[in-house]
Amino acid sequence: MIYNDELKCIHKNLLSWYGLSGECFYVSGNSGRDGAADSVTVFPDEKYDNIIIVPDESMDIISMVSGAVSHLKEDGRLIVAADNKFALKYFSGVANESSGRYFGSITSKDSSTVSLRDINDLEALGLYVEEKYYPYPDFRLPRSIYRSDFVNEMKINPAVFTPAYDKDRYVLFDEESAMREMIKEGIWENFVNSYLLVLKKYSASIPDKKAEPDGMLYARFNTERAPQYRVDTFIKRKDGKLFVEKKADSEEAVAHLEKINENYKLLTGLYRFIKPVPCDAAENGVLSFEYVEGKTLDRKLYESIIYIQTHGDSINDRPEADDQNGRRDQTARILAEFEKTLNTVFDYNPEALTPDGIPGLANVDCILSNFIEDNEGTVRLIDYEWVYEKNVNPEYLKYRTCFYFYQDHPDIEAVLPFKVLMEHFGIDEKKCGKFAEMEDKFQQKVYGENWKYQITRNYAKKNISFEGLEEDFRLKENHIKNLEESNARLRRALKNPVAGVSEFLHKKFSK
Repeated sequence: MIYNDELKCIHKNLLSWYGLSGECFYVSGNSGRDGAADSVTVFPDEKYDNIIIVPDESMDIISMVSGAVSHLKEDGRLIVAADNKFALKYFSGVANESSGRYFGSITSKDSSTVSLRDINDLEALGLYVEEKYYPYPDFRLPRSIYRSDFVNEMKINPAVFTPAYDKDRYVLFDEESAMREMIKEGIWENFVNSYLLVLKKYSASIPDKKAEPDGMLYARFNTERAPQYRVDTFIKRKDGKLFVEKKADSEEAVAHLEKINENYKLLTGLYRFIKPVPCDAAENGVLSFEYVEGKTLDRKLYESIIYIQTHGDSINDRPEADDQNGRRDQTARILAEFEKTLNTVFDYNPEALTPDGIPGLANVDCILSNFIEDNEGTVRLIDYEWVYEKNVNPEYLKYRTCFYFYQDHPDIEAVLPFKVLMEHFGIDEKKCGKFAEMEDKFQQKVYGENWKYQITRNYAKKNISFEGLEEDFRLKENHIKNLEESNARLRRALKNPVAGVSEFLHKKFSK
């Protein structure tokens, strides 16, 4: 993949957070990294503090790593990005970047990828893995990065759809749901899309494996927003304690970061029971927050719906939800769970309401993944980036909360159609259309008019659904059938030219 100036700003997310020190040597193929060497097989006769290998599609990764070891200082770091040979993206319909073939690395040897076994075998080169990260969707254009010891089913996990930039991709199954199931089963690491490995020599000091290492555990980059809203989020550990940082990715975004700090002060009196997580004052373009352990309201609601679908009852088994016959249908039970959740999210302090019963300010960041029920049972608001000091239609906020829940869990549509949910809350089709327009306007404020800054949209190839694949097969079968009929007519014409001409004329003028 060739990285032009537009794509470089996203590709830089791979290592911009790492904080490299000392002398570095880059091997970077076609990445376009400033100061990087081309795809080389011979290293300079020097030793480096850091060797960074970000391969192109033709690079033999293990051979390159083997060649780099002798050029690494004793306490140096060898940082390697690589596609996983058995990446879930390849199973679900993305063509292999090296061969261009679908299922290419899965079914044959591919030296441009590595497997988990290859990584374990690096011991033979005198290397051990100091840190292991998973860039997503992959290392080329990462939007987020996960450290191996901080992936979990509840909040932080790489369950995302992978766009393709080299060749049209098929969508053979729900990639996000598949990854969530793999995380449940404990097999997810075999199927992550790509790795970012930090390797060191065995001759260097090996850290205590029992200790939880400090450093960056998770990063989410907002590089495709308008410059004034580019705020990145990091979860870090220091001295064994977790915390969250939001960092301005551009000079223009510092003011937005300071506004987030102001939002906390505004929100302290908005809710009756919800407690916003406090943040430290913005300093050097960075805000710090407490890390909250618990379960998001998004996850709690999703689990309740799946439980009802499976068992026909609520997790909470609330008798008051039953009608006089002692039973309610599945739809009614699911609607009751939505009501309970939204009543929590929009339970405002009476003193914050205007005479019309509407708050004088609006937390537009009311998506359910921003609310966590902590271990003491208190609901905490962990993200409040978008707060407005004015009335906002409460139905729009409710629509927005539900809309993004369905975006994150598309399987819920088959259980309870979004239209049915909206009608239950008194939001008809006309209002939904109006709110969709409002949301589009808001998103274009964040990402630029006509999505100007979402540059990957300009490079992504077509997604072909499984139904589209079936249609392709049908068209090809018809094409083959037509070819066979044409060949049969041609053979008959060659045997009997007069009859062949007659058949041609009949077919021509009978249409």
